[in-house]
Amino acid sequence: MAGMITDEKDEKIKTKTPVHVHMDDDGYAANVFWADSMSTLDYGLFSDFVGVNYHSKSCIFDSTLCLDQTTERFKWLFKVLTKAMNEKHPKVVPTDSGSAIAVAVSLIWP
Repeated sequence: MAGMITDEKDEKIKTKTPVHVHMDDDGYAANVFWADSMSTLDYGLFSDFVGVNYHSKSCIFDSTLCLDQTTERFKWLFKVLTKAMNEKHPKVVPTDSGSAIAVAVSLIWP
């Protein structure tokens, strides 16, 4: 994949690996998301099966570093995941009810 978004201002980076960086108000990286070509391929094939391939092995779809575990951070993550994975989102996301992740899932992937 060619250039991907780096921050909320839609600035571009030329890279083969989707990399998304969200900067805080002071200009520091607050969240970082990346997924290599194998991750995006696996996601296209197995995202409906909660990251398990044909051999019952776990698949890693992306790697993410987040400053905290708030609903806003998870909303950011799910937006960039959807964009990096060609607008495809998972059909199943196991979470704890009432958690920040569950709230973000309901807002981004209703």
